[in-house]
Amino acid sequence: MFHFELTRGTDIDPGLLEECAALFSDHYGIWGAKGPTPGGRVTMGVKTLKKYCLEDVHRCAVVTCRRGDVLVGHAFATCWNFEAAKSVCWVTQLVVHTEFRRQRVASFMLNMLKHDAFPDVVAFGLASSHPAACMTLATLSGIHLSRAHRDELDIGYIKRNASAIFSSSPVTYVKNATLHIEGDSCRAFTKFFVDHGEPNAVLSSLGAVQWPLGALPDGWEWVAVVPK
Repeated sequence: MFHFELTRGTDIDPGLLEECAALFSDHYGIWGAKGPTPGGRVTMGVKTLKKYCLEDVHRCAVVTCRRGDVLVGHAFATCWNFEAAKSVCWVTQLVVHTEFRRQRVASFMLNMLKHDAFPDVVAFGLASSHPAACMTLATLSGIHLSRAHRDELDIGYIKRNASAIFSSSPVTYVKNATLHIEGDSCRAFTKFFVDHGEPNAVLSSLGAVQWPLGALPDGWEWVAVVPK
């Protein structure tokens, strides 16, 4: 049985950060050809985790998932205003243990961020090189990226809001990313050169379905923003 827990940024203790850093390092992915250690695991220590996911603890939260004493997933998010009276919940890191994927762990964690951590936001978004993360986030808003219904993803909504969301972000890597939103292409250059082998395998599994967010060059991540 899985146990999910929401922790506000100000209440996250060093022990939990160490667990989350270890989970990321062991289960997130491997570096691509342009990464610092091609073929090696993408690792992250506590200091780096805090830098990317907890820059302003008062705006942050994390949802964790455990099975017994084992941490099997976590989802960090930060909330901020991108327009007057309009706020966004931005998922800064989403990781699920490889042995527990496809069991709706990510869906439950994102749902808690959306409804329990930041219930008053109007938008929900993330940047990721993994199509499964984008699909999970979109599905929570009733959108099915993996099906042959391209019109269900409102590219116009992303175009109208992404620039303001990125430029107003208190999360440095989001604020400094280069946006490319043109036609059906929605991505950001975050200089995160993770290997795309696993994401490409997921796309291949979709068969003849056309992926709605466009191609993904090395160092880029897809941008998914949906109304809450």
